[in-house]
Amino acid sequence: REELKEKLASFSNKDIPPDFLAKIHGKKIFILDYVKGISEDGRLKYSTWNIVDTDPDILQQLFSKSVARGYPSNYKPELLNKSLTELSISSPIENTEALVEDDFIF
Repeated sequence: REELKEKLASFSNKDIPPDFLAKIHGKKIFILDYVKGISEDGRLKYSTWNIVDTDPDILQQLFSKSVARGYPSNYKPELLNKSLTELSISSPIENTEALVEDDFIF
């Protein structure tokens, strides 16, 4: 339990634990963007969810469960007039060897 607390603190400080980097080495990583509003010029504004996964289907399921619990609170699907199944999931990050700390948003 203490190890988990240390890892979470590490992520919140925007540090990436070496064992995490070792686990993702050579894997595809997916991120999820969602609509959060409309800009002054009428274009949709997006935000990137703070969870990543190596499986886009699991990422979408996690997001749907999170939305059902009210997070992210700034998610505005009505602006798209689409269902949760039509979320934008990024192309995978394939070259994880070249990733550095600045490549991660958390």
